[in-house]
Amino acid sequence: MSGLGIARIVHSPLARAAETASILAGPIAVPLVVEPDLGEACLGSKEGLKEGDPADDFIDDWLAGRPIAGAESFASLCCR
Repeated sequence: MSGLGIARIVHSPLARAAETASILAGPIAVPLVVEPDLGEACLGSKEGLKEGDPADDFIDDWLAGRPIAGAESFASLCCR
């Protein structure tokens, strides 16, 4: 990776992203930058549902712009 001209590694605030970024940055000694806008979407009342859960059929509504209680809108996610 040292020959690729990487000047910094930008990652989300998630601990697993920071860990991965740190592993990648180690051998090439570049700075790590946390970018809050790369955080996961807040899905409000649908947060934490597992794939296949009968209540997880909200995604089409969310993508279409229909609100979900306490959730960030899909449009807002796209803007950031």
